[in-house]
Amino acid sequence: MGGRTLLAPRLLQAGTSLLTPGIIEMTGVAGVPDEEVFGPLLRVWRYDTFDEAIRMANNTRFGLSCGLVSPEREKFDQLLLEARAGIVNWNKPLTGAASTAPFGGIGASGNHRPSAWYAADYCAWPMASLESDSLTLPATLNPGWIFPKRWCDERLGSQFRRAGRADASLRGLSFGNEASTRHRFQVSNPRLAAKQGLLKMKTLADAGFPQAVIPPHERPFIPVLRQLGFSGSDEQVLEKVARQAPHWLSSVSSASPMWVANAATIAPSADTLDGKVHLTVANLNNKFHRSLEAPVTESLLKAIFNDEEKFTVHSALPQVALLGDEGAANHNRLGGHYGEPGMQLFVYGREEGNDTRPSRYPARQTREASEAVARLNQVNPQQVIFAQQNPDVIDQGVFHNDVIAVSNRQVLFCHQQAFARQVQLLANLRARVNGFMAIEVPATQVSVSDAVSTYLFNSQLLSRDDGSMMLVLPQECQEHAGVWRYLNELLAADNPISELKVFDLRESMANGGGPACLRLRVVLTEEERRAVNPAVMMNDTLFNALNDWVDRYYRDRLTAADLADPQLLREGREALDVLSQLLNLGSVYPFQREGGGNG
Repeated sequence: MGGRTLLAPRLLQAGTSLLTPGIIEMTGVAGVPDEEVFGPLLRVWRYDTFDEAIRMANNTRFGLSCGLVSPEREKFDQLLLEARAGIVNWNKPLTGAASTAPFGGIGASGNHRPSAWYAADYCAWPMASLESDSLTLPATLNPGWIFPKRWCDERLGSQFRRAGRADASLRGLSFGNEASTRHRFQVSNPRLAAKQGLLKMKTLADAGFPQAVIPPHERPFIPVLRQLGFSGSDEQVLEKVARQAPHWLSSVSSASPMWVANAATIAPSADTLDGKVHLTVANLNNKFHRSLEAPVTESLLKAIFNDEEKFTVHSALPQVALLGDEGAANHNRLGGHYGEPGMQLFVYGREEGNDTRPSRYPARQTREASEAVARLNQVNPQQVIFAQQNPDVIDQGVFHNDVIAVSNRQVLFCHQQAFARQVQLLANLRARVNGFMAIEVPATQVSVSDAVSTYLFNSQLLSRDDGSMMLVLPQECQEHAGVWRYLNELLAADNPISELKVFDLRESMANGGGPACLRLRVVLTEEERRAVNPAVMMNDTLFNALNDWVDRYYRDRLTAADLADPQLLREGREALDVLSQLLNLGSVYPFQREGGGNG
């Protein structure tokens, strides 16, 4: 008939009628029969306005159920009034209604009489509704729910962290990041996200771990919308994209730059041929919304590491799939003291000509990119190891290596199934890293699924002066009985980890980022640290100033509908102007260089 298959159904078991779900797009197809199909089949039509969507939904001789997936209550209220259906739900499934519900369907779906025995006594209009102001996916999806990317919304180490965006919103843009997908459509709280990150920074700084701030990016990012063909004033561009292509507005409003572990890959001066600190910006080309970050990230890093005698900031690799680079999230450094040469472990998910790769989710990092970054960073070839991540764990939601492993000095804390050919890799590290210690978490104690849901390994491993280590964890680890039991056993075992520090980072976690995602580790000598822009270093004064800044500019509630509001754009730009001056960065954002800001 001309429909386009978005998700093909398949038979789960021969000799049965068990099918996985199927999705067919019917937009533009003429003469579609008005028939009910009793099976897991969904037909999709695209529309321009909500009124048109309601007309399309009502254009049927059936009318059992309909529903709205949206954060906007006003649209659901309109649907309740205008829908021709016996069940009208908001952010809830359309199947499995209770037998006591006062519905009978409309039209050929039923007899338009309440099926519940006493419903006629309390029901004037036979319609039932289940309502929720946010959408929460089940922890485990039904078999067959594997979507292509377009369906998922295009469907002495110093720690550098980025404050969350004032318009941090729109989870669910990142296929392969299960936490992000699971929390798609939920209302976000940018103010709380920023406050949680700042509190973690200040707590660690007070504990003796130097912290510094990397500023957020401009969002929504208007220059990219103009590249996509939307013209006019900034206000007109926002109005057009919200009306014509709202998925682009979601992408250019993403808060993903807050995860600075993906900003760049770092090579300390002790590891480089020229004795300088090298930083190579990540291209993040596996996801459109993340691929927008590199140019501004480069400007920010050059404003922070502005002493060219000590630091070299390299531009991102070319934006091609062969050179997919995700930054420090796929990089570990192992060795003794921070000022001594270390072994750099680059982790990739795929390489050209190698059929060992994931099948469900994309492998974002390529070996070719890792090799190029090592060359750009002038890492001594004797201090590099390239290792492949286990493709099976990528297919379970381990989209970066820092979701399954974390390192510090001589310790590698990882899951038993983290790497392909893990036994050989650990043997290689033992031979090349003095005092190397691998802490492998058995799958019998913590499954990969539990590691992903709690972000056990997306943690920070930090050294104290006495050689002991602190493990910084998200609150989800403490709330999971099995993971917390393992962690307490770890404390009692013979290893350097002597303290667990737990933080509430729920806003970041809901987007798929834990403690490790929120920091970019930069190993510096004392002389190099003094050469860093001093205005970005965390202290009492900066902490108080940033909290005041967040209170002034960050909203405590943000929905998809807010992204088209020109006032949000103005608020964001004003906030970045003020922050640029506070951190002594100069004009680092495109709107400032075009004359629209004060920085």
